[in-house]
Amino acid sequence: MQATARMASVVRMTMRTRRTACLGVSLLVVAAYIFSYVRISSRGRFEPTVIGLNGVKIYGWAPEGFVSEFKWSRPKLLFYYPLHLIDTRFFHSSNDASGERFPIDEVSKEEIGKVYQAWGLMKTKPSNSQ
Repeated sequence: MQATARMASVVRMTMRTRRTACLGVSLLVVAAYIFSYVRISSRGRFEPTVIGLNGVKIYGWAPEGFVSEFKWSRPKLLFYYPLHLIDTRFFHSSNDASGERFPIDEVSKEEIGKVYQAWGLMKTKPSNSQ
């Protein structure tokens, strides 16, 4: 009878230890996920998100590595979606692009063809003739 009670106590303690370990590891993973986003977001800049015939209409926040040659990385956007959503709502809204507080990848009207091509809206390469 004592052996059974002792065994039950060990099993309970083991389950408690496992739960605590799982909780600790989960918190560590979440902290690493958040830290990794904060790190790349701190080195980000505003990139074109909406374009029209006359040029860029809206710039959106892009953490480092989210955009390469005006092309947005969908896998990174999907992976960091919850944090990117919070970031763009509270810390780096599109309205902040007009100030000088954050870097911005401005596109002149003459170079808008590069954005069209990167987004697949233009089949041929833009000409650089003036």
